Amino acid sequence: MGIDACAVHLALAADSAQDSTRRAAALFTFVTKILAMLTKMKNFAEARPRLASWIFLAVGMVVILIISAPKDGTLTVGNWIFLILATIGLAGLCAWIIGWENGDEDADEAKAAK
Repeated sequence: MGIDACAVHLALAADSAQDSTRRAAALFTFVTKILAMLTKMKNFAEARPRLASWIFLAVGMVVILIISAPKDGTLTVGNWIFLILATIGLAGLCAWIIGWENGDEDADEAKAAK
């Protein structure tokens, strides 16, 4: 290899290292943002557990509804809207019923503390 070819090879290697550094920095920034978002979600779930469970259940149930619905076009837009709203309402009812059990335990603990 000539001197010019070695210089080009070294320049490409330096560019490659800079690209790797930039990618690593971008990945670190992305992971940091994801962790901050997860911390906010955890704080929200701890502050409002019933609302958080309602949202979690609703999203999961709507995804399952969309995946399992017939794909032949028999459902109109109105049908979809009704089914999605009914599913969200059902998820809220489930979260409320699940909260009954937790509410009973909290009341028993409050009575025992007195």
